[in-house]
Amino acid sequence: MTKWTVRHALKLILQMMFKTFFSAIADFLFPSKCLICKKYVEDGNNLLCGECANRVLFVKCIPFVKKPIKTAWRISKYRDLTRDIIIDLKFNKKLNRLQVINTILDMTIKKEPKLIEFLKK
Repeated sequence: MTKWTVRHALKLILQMMFKTFFSAIADFLFPSKCLICKKYVEDGNNLLCGECANRVLFVKCIPFVKKPIKTAWRISKYRDLTRDIIIDLKFNKKLNRLQVINTILDMTIKKEPKLIEFLKK
């Protein structure tokens, strides 16, 4: 390794250490809250608490009669929280609802492994 690459590697390692350190401090000082009900979320990577996620998620495979689509997946019923999220995004321009939709999609993929196979087709 040359001096430049060693210096560059050390710089990257220090940046990662500081980022992790400050991220832990930020999580302690400003804990994550559910984007829907505003309760504190235990896992800082989730944007929804377990209760709201359970109220929103409804994974089901739906067969289609018309071609070329054979099947589709419904991940939520259009009522209550799901309806409010979509209306907030569509009409009230609350762009943070995109994060909620992304979280719902991530949770759906983790919950239903068959969906991953469907998406690969």
